[in-house]
Amino acid sequence: MDPIQFAVVDPMHCLFLGVAKWIIKSIFVNQKKLTMKQLRVAQNRMDNMKILYI
Repeated sequence: MDPIQFAVVDPMHCLFLGVAKWIIKSIFVNQKKLTMKQLRVAQNRMDNMKILYI
């Protein structure tokens, strides 16, 4: 196992499996740290973000 070579694969694998969504929902929403309204606002901001290419 080469941790440098596989550093990108693991986070991509976790996103593919929905781990990030599960973490947000189970930790932040279920424990009342964030509301669904706050998540919608954050998603709207991310959707409207412009990425600059160099």
